[in-house]
Amino acid sequence: AKLPDNWFGMMHRLALETGLRVSEVLNCLRGAIDLDAMTIRVIGMRDKARIVYFSEAFKRILKKYIEQHPAEKGCDLLFQNKGQGYSFSHFWRTIIAFCKRIGIKYTFHQLRDTFATEQIEVKMIPCQCNRETSKMYLETDFEQVRSGYLKALKRQKRQQDSQKASRQRM
Repeated sequence: AKLPDNWFGMMHRLALETGLRVSEVLNCLRGAIDLDAMTIRVIGMRDKARIVYFSEAFKRILKKYIEQHPAEKGCDLLFQNKGQGYSFSHFWRTIIAFCKRIGIKYTFHQLRDTFATEQIEVKMIPCQCNRETSKMYLETDFEQVRSGYLKALKRQKRQQDSQKASRQRM
């Protein structure tokens, strides 16, 4: 399944590219984005400011999104609808609907985990977490994760087929 080319898909792309948390994505300000430096200044947990970086390829995607979705009514949020930001509950409902449509379940935090694993694996950035967390990411057997994921997809497909068959018998 392909991510949609709207705010929802862009939020996912942003999280995968930068490792931002849900709250950081929902509250991302246009004025905090520096396309030339390829950075975003975010306010994270405990109101700590930090800088995240993004690639040249993502810069083009982000620039296009900003051009196609101009700020509304003076709102500086990157993701907005009618001059208002998206609420966490609206975002969560959209994730649930998307999961049903594509037939898998995931959490937004898994995107952050994916980002961290990739960054540590290629040693692009030092892990900003404690030693135990770094060790957990580095010792991950990705083939085992992939295998488990495929098994879960097959199990979910069997359950869906079983439910569909039982509905047809009724």
